[in-house]
This record gives sequence, C-alpha cells and structure tokens, in this order.
Amino acid sequence: RGSWPGFYHSHTNGQESDIMLVDGPGFPRGQAEVLERLEALIQCVSELKEEMKSLKTALPMLQDHVREELRGRNETRRVSPLHKATPRRKRPAGASRAEGQSSEEGESEGGYITALTDSEEEEPREEEESCEELPEVQVSLLLDRVDRLHLGSDREKRESLNILLEQKEELGQNSAFLWRLARAYCDVHDICSAQEEKKRHAENGKQVGQEAVSLNPT
Repeated sequence: RGSWPGFYHSHTNGQESDIMLVDGPGFPRGQAEVLERLEALIQCVSELKEEMKSLKTALPMLQDHVREELRGRNETRRVSPLHKATPRRKRPAGASRAEGQSSEEGESEGGYITALTDSEEEEPREEEESCEELPEVQVSLLLDRVDRLHLGSDREKRESLNILLEQKEELGQNSAFLWRLARAYCDVHDICSAQEEKKRHAENGKQVGQEAVSLNPT
C-alpha cells in the first residue's frame, strides 16, 4: 500500500541483519519518529555486541600483561640493594640492652627525644602541686584525727600538737587548721607544769589564733 512505510532487509558479508525504514506517503510523522528510534536502538545493540566481542578477545591478553608486570616487579625487588641483608657486628649484651632501652624511649625524625626527659620534667611539677595544696580528703581526715586526740589523754594532746606542727607549712593558710593548732597549744599549756613552757605555748597559741582570724574574720 502506498500509505504505509516500507521495510527493506539487507544482508551483507555475513554481518548482522540491518533493517531500513522507508517512510511512505501519508504516514503520520509521530509514528515515523518512533520507528526511527527503534532503528537507532537496533543499531546501538549491534554496536554493543561488537564491543563485547572485542572485550572478550582482549581480556586474556590483559591477564597476561598483568602477570608480566608483576613478575618484573618481583624480579626488581630481588635485585634491589635495599632488600639485601646487611651484616651486623656483635655487641656486648650490656650495650645492646642499653641501646634497646634508649631506642624504646623514643626517636623522632628531627632528633632524639627521650621519654626519660619528659618524666624528669613532670616529677618536680607534680611534687610542687602536691606541696602547694593537699587534697581536701586528706585535710578532712587530719582534722578528724586531731579532734579525737583533743578529747584523749595528755599524751594524745601532745601528739595532736606535734601532728599539726608537722603540717603547718602546707596548711598554714587554712583557717580551720589554724584554729585546731591554737586549741592544741591551749591544751598543752594546760597540762604543762613549767611556767616558761606555759608562757611559750600561750604566746604561740595567741599568734596562731590571730592568723586564723585574719584569714577568716567571720
């Protein structure tokens, strides 16, 4: 019929069959575009098949090429002087141990930085912090202990004063500690028999009491 498109089948040299669309007179343009797209799709499928065939042919060659490259790299590593073992001289056991310890302490690219140096710097710092301020828990335990000794015998009262005097350098800025120390001086003053000793404890107790008031007037 003259109103329908014509289809022509061609076969050339054993290749895939091609379909050619010939638009006939009076055929709607929208249907013709659809047929053109189908023809283009068939052509793309044919080209894709050819590419797949080429890829299948190239894969075995690619595997052989990769094997050759890996074999060449392995041979290069074996011949490379960097992988040859260098003999080491035997050293005394004491020297080897000393070197092992120094190497473990740390080595950086810019030079040697030993962990020993860092620890030596940290230890004085920790000691200074502990001398500046005792933990609150230890202070509380100390005050509880001297409170119990204050209620005990004469010997325990003297022991309380000695304990407080040992901690005066560290806790001399603690008003609660200073009040305990002033009280301990009063306790020892009361149990002393020598006037000179009584006078000395009374003066010391008065001075410590004034320090406590200056720290905490309330």
